[in-house]
Amino acid sequence: MADLLKAAKQCLEDGELEQAMKKAEEALAKFKASSDADGMADVVKTLVAAHIAVDKLEDAKLAVKDVLAQFKTSGNKAGQAAMLLATGELNCAERESDKALALVPEIKALLPGAGAKSGELEAQLLNLQVNANLLKGLPADAMISAKEMRSLATKNSDKEGEANAWHAIASVYHMQETDDQDRSTPDDVVQAAEKAAALYKEAGNKNSEATAMTTVARAQLRMEKVSAGLKTATEALGIFRDLKTTRGMVKALEVIVQAHIFQDNPMSGLQAANKELTAVKTAGNTRGEVDLLEMIAQTHSMLNQPHSAIKFARQALDIFGGLGDNMGQGNTLLLMSETEKALGNMADATKSAEKALKYFRAAGSKWGEEQ
Repeated sequence: MADLLKAAKQCLEDGELEQAMKKAEEALAKFKASSDADGMADVVKTLVAAHIAVDKLEDAKLAVKDVLAQFKTSGNKAGQAAMLLATGELNCAERESDKALALVPEIKALLPGAGAKSGELEAQLLNLQVNANLLKGLPADAMISAKEMRSLATKNSDKEGEANAWHAIASVYHMQETDDQDRSTPDDVVQAAEKAAALYKEAGNKNSEATAMTTVARAQLRMEKVSAGLKTATEALGIFRDLKTTRGMVKALEVIVQAHIFQDNPMSGLQAANKELTAVKTAGNTRGEVDLLEMIAQTHSMLNQPHSAIKFARQALDIFGGLGDNMGQGNTLLLMSETEKALGNMADATKSAEKALKYFRAAGSKWGEEQ
């Protein structure tokens, strides 16, 4: 069971999301059969993260609901809190911040009975509050929770928890860049995210370190420090590449492309993206390939290169179809619809939009249907 869970986590890190879901589901079934509460709670985190990554939220919600019912029957308060936190994450993934925040009092009430896990669960609850308040457009409330996260982590000498708090603070600062009351600057974001990256490095969390570096790079571009942003994003890309984390690679490449656009040389950014595409394709990383194809298609669309955008979007659509990824197909068809519209092909644009709606409904995505 432990080996299956470890394999699921590794697949998640490697961007092999379908395998991560499959192995996590197998592990969950075994943990249930042996009534291993800690194992169930741990594997659900991986299961939820993988389902969120591919926007298959309904299956994850059913799994969480089932495990929550088991924990209620057994009176396991730590397990109940963990499942409610997972529910909150799924609410945020569906952009339903009010539902996530409505869970906070119930989770807080469970913490005193959670035993040794209460500190870890409290930190996760604060992180949920940060994310939900950011989604709701309430940066001041998000900052209160982020600073509480930092205080809790410092008290517990938790380097990674402190890093999470600083990265959360950076996210709040980013939102406050356009806040009339508590205005922040991109430099505030850089300072907070650099602290996060340094702490992640100390803790040995390379993936989160590179994620924080990508946050730094984006802020550097907003400061018009294009060379610095390009350098930081390139370093982050290198870490993600070594980890084979293609979702992270895509985020870093987006910054690299943006930096080259600022330098009036967008094709250099696309060349970098195509180089990574060739590498993941050669390695047989289908999920990585489709993530990069989608990003390249979006970039061509942004650069007003509709024919190239459609070419890459069609390749992505074929792969998403093979993976059975309804959300991926919906997003790609939506991009194709917008691109066809820009070309004046209204009939094709309408067909693509109708197909996109069908896939969004199949995925249970309210956000997609609203598009």
